[in-house]
Amino acid sequence: MTVEVISTNKRSTNIPNGISPTLSGNVIEFKALLYPTASQPLLSFVYLNRDQAITQAQRLASGLNADLVLRIPERP
Repeated sequence: MTVEVISTNKRSTNIPNGISPTLSGNVIEFKALLYPTASQPLLSFVYLNRDQAITQAQRLASGLNADLVLRIPERP
């Protein structure tokens, strides 16, 4: 088993409704993916906080005795 953490960038916008402000911007999501032996992940968990994604992935890998792979850029 392998637990992998990746990051993705996406553009987030909300639909103007005339009441609340229309916000948009880039959002970085961190995903913890659990791979059994196949190439497709069995489970995925999405976090907006980098540290939380790494912590939870470490817990998952430790509990399942799985390899942990971090595919996220280092902090600047």
